[in-house]
Formats: sequence, C-alpha cells, structure tokens
Amino acid sequence: MCERKLGFVAVAVATVLVLAGASPADVFNMGGTRNPVTGQWTGVGSLETVPVGDLGNAGELSGAGAGSYGPDRICGAVAYAYNIGKYEVTAGQYSAFLNAVGKTDTYALYNTSMWSDTTYGCKIQRSGTSGSYTYRVADNYANLPVNYVSWGDAVRFANWLSNGQKAGAQDNSTTERGVYTLDGAMSDEALLAVTVPDAATRAAWASGTTSRWLLTSEDEWYKAAYYNGGVTSSRYWDYPTGKNMPPGNYVVTPDPGNNANFLGIDHSIGNLTLVGEFENSPSPYGTFDQGGNVWEWNESIIIDPYGTRLRALRGGGFHYSTRVALLAAYRDYAFHPSSETDYSGFRVAQVPEPASLALLTLGGLAVVQNRRRRLHGMALSTHQSRRRKAMRTGMTIVTMGVLMLAGAAGAQTHAPWPTNWNNWSDPALWCAVGDPGNAGQQSELEHEDTAYYGGVAYRYSIAKFEMTAGQYTAFLNAVATTDTYGLYNPSMDTAVNSRGCNIQRTGSSGSYAYSVASDWANRPANYVSWGDVARFCNWLTKGQPTGLQNASTTEDGSYFLNGAMSNAALMAVTRKTEAQGGRYYIPTENEWYKAAYYKGGGTNAGYWDYATGSYDAPGQDIDDASGNNANHDGNLGITPTIGSPYFRTLVGEFENSPGPYGTFDQCGNVWEWNDLKIGAYRCMQGGSYVSSVYQLPVWYRGTYNLPTYEDSSIGFRVVQVPEPTSMALLALGALAVIRKRRT
Repeated sequence: MCERKLGFVAVAVATVLVLAGASPADVFNMGGTRNPVTGQWTGVGSLETVPVGDLGNAGELSGAGAGSYGPDRICGAVAYAYNIGKYEVTAGQYSAFLNAVGKTDTYALYNTSMWSDTTYGCKIQRSGTSGSYTYRVADNYANLPVNYVSWGDAVRFANWLSNGQKAGAQDNSTTERGVYTLDGAMSDEALLAVTVPDAATRAAWASGTTSRWLLTSEDEWYKAAYYNGGVTSSRYWDYPTGKNMPPGNYVVTPDPGNNANFLGIDHSIGNLTLVGEFENSPSPYGTFDQGGNVWEWNESIIIDPYGTRLRALRGGGFHYSTRVALLAAYRDYAFHPSSETDYSGFRVAQVPEPASLALLTLGGLAVVQNRRRRLHGMALSTHQSRRRKAMRTGMTIVTMGVLMLAGAAGAQTHAPWPTNWNNWSDPALWCAVGDPGNAGQQSELEHEDTAYYGGVAYRYSIAKFEMTAGQYTAFLNAVATTDTYGLYNPSMDTAVNSRGCNIQRTGSSGSYAYSVASDWANRPANYVSWGDVARFCNWLTKGQPTGLQNASTTEDGSYFLNGAMSNAALMAVTRKTEAQGGRYYIPTENEWYKAAYYKGGGTNAGYWDYATGSYDAPGQDIDDASGNNANHDGNLGITPTIGSPYFRTLVGEFENSPGPYGTFDQCGNVWEWNDLKIGAYRCMQGGSYVSSVYQLPVWYRGTYNLPTYEDSSIGFRVVQVPEPTSMALLALGALAVIRKRRT
C-alpha cells in the first residue's frame, strides 16, 4: 500500500448559501426546514461541499507498485482549487434529481432495485406511469447514500447540477449536455467514449466565475481523501480517516474516530450507514465516508488484465470490501460504466471552489450533526497508529495463498519448548531483557514529536510465548469453579464460535470444570479482556492458588481490582510496585516495545522494524525455512497463513523468527494487551492472524479498545519485574508437550 504521513492543515470552509425564491422553471427547489436541535432537515437541505486547496501539491504512486493491487498511477496531484462533496450523494438528493428529470425516464436513471431490494436498496420508490413518474424516498432513508447507480447516472447528475437543476425531459438542457456530452449514451462503449475534462481544462475553469459540477476525477477524489495538506510537499495518509492505522467498523456513540463502514473479519455493520455517520472520522479536508459505505465512481478508465476498459471506483463499500480496499494504494476496482450495484454510489466536485457562490438546493439531504442511528451496540474496534516509514526498497512482502491447514500430516518443527510447561522457573518460558537504560526510539506518530518508545531503565523478563489455551485452562480450573468475574468467555469454545481457542466448560456454577484438547493447548488463548489478564497476573503473583475469585487469588496482587468489572473501574486500575506486592504484570508499552524491537547489546543499539529481528516485512512460510515469518493475513489482509479450524498457529511455530531477545509471535497470531491508556481505552500491540502485514511494523503503534473487550484476535503475554533468578514458581496445569508435529 502507499506510504503517506501528514500534518493537518486548517482549511477555511466556504459558506454554503441556499437560494430562496428561485423560479421553479430554473431550479428544482422543494423548500425545507432544519431542526436546530437534531440537525435534521425536513424536505430539503443543501449539497454541502468542502474546499480543497494546496494548489500544485505532489502526487504519489498508487497501485501494485505501491504494494497493493491495480495498475500503477501517480495520484492526487491537483494544480487548482476545487470543492468536493462533504458527503456521498444521498438517496434524498437523487430522488430530487429523479423528480426533476425522470417523469419519463428516457435514460433509465432509476433502477427498480433501489426499492425492490429490501435488504440493501436505498429505498427510492417510483409511482405512476411513464410521462408522469414520481419518486419518493422512504422515511429514515433520505440520508443514506444512493446506490444502484451507474457511471452514466452519476455524470448525468453532474450535468443536471451544472445546468441549474432544471426540471424537464432528459435532454441537452438537463442531463445530456453540460460538463459531459452524453447525447443519449447508454451502452458501455458509448459511456467509455464520453470525454472528461482534463486537468488543464479544469484549471482554466477554476480561474473563472462560472461554477461547474463534475463527477470527481481520480486525482480530485484521491487528494481530498488522503492528502495531508498545509504545504505542497506534504504526504498522504494510508486511510481516508486521516490515519495510517486501519479504521474500525463499529457504530458507537460518540464516534471515537477512525471508523468506517466496511466488511470486517469478525464484525461488519452489514448495510448502508447514514452519510457522516462517523462524525469524528473525517478525511484531512473534512469529507466523510470516502472509506467504505459505497464505492464511489470517478472519471478514470482502468484496463483490466484481460484488456477490458472499465470505469474506476474508489474507497470501498459496506460489503465485499475489506479494510484493504480503503487503502490509498488500492487501485483495483472498476466496473462496466453501465453497471449498477447495491454497493456503488458517487460524490461530486465543483470547479471553481465557490467562495461565496450561492448553491442551489437539492432535495432530501439531512444535514446530520449530532445524531446516531444505532445499527449495533457493540464495543468499538478502532485503532491508533504510528506514522509509517517509507518502505525500504529491499522489503520483501510474501503473500501466499491459503496454506496447508494445521491439520495436515507431516513433520514440522517449532521453537524449543520447555521440558515441563508446569515449571515456571524453567528459563525456556522466559526471555531476559537486559540493556537497562537503553535509548528509546523517537515517535513517528504524527503530532507526537516529543515521544520516545522502548527505553526501559531496569532489567525484566518477558514470557517467551503468548499465553496458551492450556495455561489459561489451568488458571480457570484453579479459580473459576464459580466464575464470579467472567474469566471464561463461551466464545472460547469452538462449538460456540469457530474462532475460539477451544477451551470448553462443563458443569454448573460452583462446580465448573475446564478442558482443552491437546492440539489446541499450545495455541494462544483468546477472547480475554484486559481485566481477565490483570486477574491472571494477580493469580501468578499470589502463587497460582486454588479458590474463589477474591483478594487471595485474583483481586489483589500486582493490581488491586477488588471486583472491578466495568470499563470505568478497569481504567482506574494501576500497576503496583514490587514493594507493594507486585511481580507479574501486563507489559507496559515500553517493556513490550523493547522486547519486540530493540536490538540489544548496548544502550544505543537501535531498533528493528519488525519483531522478527528484521527490517523486512515477515512472510507466511509455515515451515519457516529461512526465518522472518509470522501468522498474519497477508499483504492485503485477505490471505490467511492458516485457515480453519485453528486460525492461530502454535506458539513458537516460526522457530527461526525470534525477536531480538528471543520472544516469539510478537508479530501476529494475536494482539497482545499492554498497560497503556489512551482516553477511555486500553491498548494492544503486535498484530494478529487477521492483520495485514501493514499492522506489524514498529511504526504501527497498535490498536486500542475498551478494557472489557474480548475478541478472537486478542490474547496476551506477561512480564516479571524484576527478572527472576532461581525463584521457584508454582506449576500451571498440564500443557501438552508436542515436539515434532504437523497439527
């Protein structure tokens, strides 16, 4: 994917004025009233735009050469000022268009699936017969993006805007002439032949006084979505939410930022969302939903590998689009220009930027400010990212097909495991992290120019492996016969959730028992919250006792929990010192970071880019013959290392890919909780089996979530402070010891 990093530019927002009293013969104007409390419009609102300045900015490479898919092109350079739609064109706005020019729908601007598709349609209904058609949009749908529109529909809409939104037949005065000369073009061949104004023409228009509306050029769309702005030499974000980190996809109140509507691995919103639904997730220039919701047509032509000429779309949609499609580098989506789907829509641009130019009203847009249509009440899954370095020229990204499942036959090795997993004094379970007082690495996060990471002044040890399902089963059997604080999540059982770690519970409260099959025991535990991990650390600190969940087992030790279960209560929990009785802990961000990336051997040794002791991105070779491999989801986040039923590899599976201090799987497998707080959230690092390779490097700071959040991609490891000498640690329950296997 493209590498883009930015600082923010404040852009003056042009005032959008609504003309009142315009002649019905000249403008289609339904009138409208805005509720000052909810921000909702009844009847009509304005088509709101945002200005895009920074004239003459540099473009950047997008496509396969930038690490993604699609033909290479330098994208984003625009030499003139323009405005772009703040939102995708809505069903309400498109309904106004249809009522203006669709009484006889000569060029099929209406698709019956808009209404008949009861699941995904944008719910525009047509009534009457040809010559007297009327259109309405269902209640609560006016502010969803329009869908089932072709490239031809989109440019006819732009012509209609440029012609003053006149009511009348679909002819040269409304839809067929304007910026685009269509003259009845309907076939793919005819629509591909439509001439689009080039950059020089647009620049000339930008210096004039006549406002023209256009379907966005690819450069206009790309710049508005990803360009940092402020100076012409700025760079680009990876995602159109002003972040280099992948966005989450949860509808929560309020939007915590960096969210979008796309197809997730474990969770998807599953349908269209209101334009601007993610009110705290704008692009650098203030647009919304350029990532996800609907794919957006632009003017470019892309030639597919078979030589077929197609019109391009950008940005990803609510389904059939993983977060990879939201990347700036992803340039591999194009359709026949007559195609109409439930996940394709568009937005428009305006040249010149309007300054104080009055904009004619469009029907049906709700200007939505402080509102939330709850589609899901689930916890957010969003991210905080470290600014990404330019990819090294020698970087190797190995994207493999679906590899042999873990159940295949044959011999395979893994990192050396302890002879007795029950003996926590065995050095095979730990990695000593020395070099006290090492220099930290300066933050590469935007807007965080004073932060350093990885500097730790003391010695400590970190678990060589992620905590396994077998180890967590031993914990549950010790303290969860009555599971007072919900240490067990039923989704751990693969009979309940196919992505669980296969810990099964039997019996009833007061006599619960837990077990895990031998082929799952040495895979990482998952579906654990930050609170679960803190309780596990307390249990280790207390000597792994057996009993109820109370101050002698889980509620005190390294953390004073005392029954803390809510997000607020868990955010208030702090780490106790050794003098206060602490010993085993959730790693701090610096402890985790140092163990993963610091080269060691001195206090100024520097840092690797990946937790496999490499500057190159890890591959996915399960045999790990040459090292530098990990369990991730490939270059594009869609190519798993292993599939069902295991998904997660055995801890230490990549025996030739240790971190600089000897840890395994700090790259991929499961995200690992750390002790950092960001706002109301606890943080995780390292990526997981569903992470693309772009979530694994040192500059990708990680993800964060509510401390009660549990997911198939989340696990943990622990640290000891101070590092152990010969202190005997009590045993953890039986863990299958498998030396040579192909599971």
